[in-house]
Amino acid sequence: MLEMGMSQAGEISVMSRCARPDAAVITNIGTSHIEFFDSRAGIASAKLEVMEGLSRDGLLLLCGGEPLLSEVGSWDGRVKYYAACGDVDIHAENISTADGKTVFDAVVCGKRINAVEIFAIGKHNVHAALSAIGVAMHFGISEADIRGGLLNYRTVGMRQQIFEVGGVTLINDCYNASPESMRAAAEVLSTLAAEKGGRKIALLGDMLELGDFSSDLHYSVGEHFGALGVRLFTFGESAERIADGAAKHLSADMITRSRTTTDEDAARVAALIASEASAGDCILIKASRRIAAERVSAALTDI
Repeated sequence: MLEMGMSQAGEISVMSRCARPDAAVITNIGTSHIEFFDSRAGIASAKLEVMEGLSRDGLLLLCGGEPLLSEVGSWDGRVKYYAACGDVDIHAENISTADGKTVFDAVVCGKRINAVEIFAIGKHNVHAALSAIGVAMHFGISEADIRGGLLNYRTVGMRQQIFEVGGVTLINDCYNASPESMRAAAEVLSTLAAEKGGRKIALLGDMLELGDFSSDLHYSVGEHFGALGVRLFTFGESAERIADGAAKHLSADMITRSRTTTDEDAARVAALIASEASAGDCILIKASRRIAAERVSAALTDI
């Protein structure tokens, strides 16, 4: 399996024609790296370059509900659409979450696999699991092996690592950030806080490579978290706009800003968060890689 990431048009074209895949999956059309494109349509076009090397009888699996991909379905009839929710070829039903695990029924072109389990939270993880199920069934992998493979999945690195420290649940999601992944993380934070019965607290840092769209996208993320009633700490210059957006819904005492991101700032903000957090609360730490927001997570753990 190959992950074909890109930040410029033409990059996936080269990789696809080298790899010659028998199946290809486009997970989403977001706004990551939009600095290098004129629009999301440009991102969609660059991701669809994966078709250039795809075998003529191969599977092209696309995220459903995305208008920019809705017209691709006529390609040799080998296109399938998937989504956690919706009337598409591959979707989930009866989604439930408890104790760090999500259970759902997978429906794949009319075939059903009941009570699939993954040790991850959030509809975005169900979405990802469905793509894996779709590819696995395309290649004839057994239901038992599909279940076992998904059950063995664990997050790695600094991607949605969830652990408890002193009665507080910490979501260390510092590997990277985009507007879409920020909103997905907000869902995880809300789910865990409801389960634990505590408050929602988030430290959100700069999202990079958004170009001329940066201000508006940071602001919209802030609006989203503010509407959820999250106690918000921002970390970075661009993240000031997250605070601005959140201020539409939150009082001033619910927002704390740190424009700079030195080691001293990370320690100071961690101390502020720790002084407010109590047992049952859930804390999300998330920013683009260059911000190194894991310094805040580490300081919180030490405290």
